[in-house]
This record gives sequence, C-alpha cells and structure tokens, in this order.
Amino acid sequence: MRLNLRFHFLTFAFWLGLLSLPMLLASCGGSGDQTGTSTAGAIKQPIAVAGPAPRLDSLYIIRAMQANAHFKAQERWARKFYRERGFRLGWFKDHQLVPQAETMLGVIAKAKDDGLDPKKYQDSGLPKLLAEFKTVQDSARRNQLERQIDVALSGTYFSWASDYYRGVANPRDTKNDAWKVKHNKIKLDRALLTILRERESTY
Repeated sequence: MRLNLRFHFLTFAFWLGLLSLPMLLASCGGSGDQTGTSTAGAIKQPIAVAGPAPRLDSLYIIRAMQANAHFKAQERWARKFYRERGFRLGWFKDHQLVPQAETMLGVIAKAKDDGLDPKKYQDSGLPKLLAEFKTVQDSARRNQLERQIDVALSGTYFSWASDYYRGVANPRDTKNDAWKVKHNKIKLDRALLTILRERESTY
C-alpha cells in the first residue's frame, strides 16, 4: 500500500514538474530578454541624458550677452530672468530642449510678416550648437552646449521681444520714420517665464 502511494506521489510530482518546466523556461527567457533590453537600451542611450542639469552664474551670462552684438542691449533682461529662477537653465528640461524653443525660432523666422528683420534676432552660431548637441556623447561637453544654447535662446528672445512687445516702427513704412513709440512697460523677463510656463500670465 505504501509502495503504491509512493509510486503515485512520485508520478504526480514528475508530471507536475513537466508541466511547470515550460513556465520556468519562459520565465527565465523573459528575464533574459528584459536584461538584454535594459542593457541594449543603456548602450543606445546617449550619455548626454544622464547627470544633473548644469547651472549658470551672473558672470557667464554677462560675458555671453556682451559677446554678441545683437544681445548686448538685452543683458539686463537676461540677468533678471536667470536670477529669478536661481540661475537654472530655462530652455532645457531633463537635458532636452523644451518645445517652446522650436516655437520661438519659428516665430522669429517669420518676423518679416510683422515688419521686422529676422536676421537681426538670429544668432549665426546657434544652428551649429544645436546640431552638435544632437550628437554629443560627452557629458562635460553636453553641459557646456546646454549653457551656450540656453543663453543664446534667451538673448534671441529678448532681442526680438524688445521690438515686438515694446514697440518698434515698421521699417517698411517710410512715412513713420519720425514715429516715436512710447515703450510698453511689459517686463520681458516675466514674459519669458510665462512663455516657459513657469508663472501665470498677468498680461
């Protein structure tokens, strides 16, 4: 009797093991795939998306703005903008450009529709910086590019917004050469914070 019970128990255990084997193999295979995917993802993932976000300082901002003839007059707005946000970058989030950057550049490219000259606001070195940023792998160089691009985008915005929001005579309207526009009291640094959705609009 005991032999029969032992025999049936061993038989049951044997079949149970066979039934569990495919699940065990699938589980192992799944773990292997997940590990492989994770490793592959880590290899494909550029170094540029890792690490803490870089920050600016007032001296860097002053030098960068003064180095560009189009941005010199906007240094005050740039300093106020970055000081208010603790010198954190404005145009990057998790090492990626925010959508507002592309939107702004698109608007400026069509500035002629508003009687403005797009070339006055476009930084000739920005396209090269953006192209390099897309392929950079070294984190130190990535941080350097983020700082350069961020200040360049802010300078571009303030240069354009100074004319667009605060008033400028239409250069194509020869009858208005003597037109004196009283500057709007809009605060361009606050306006940029609103555009970047970091404060509610008050305008």
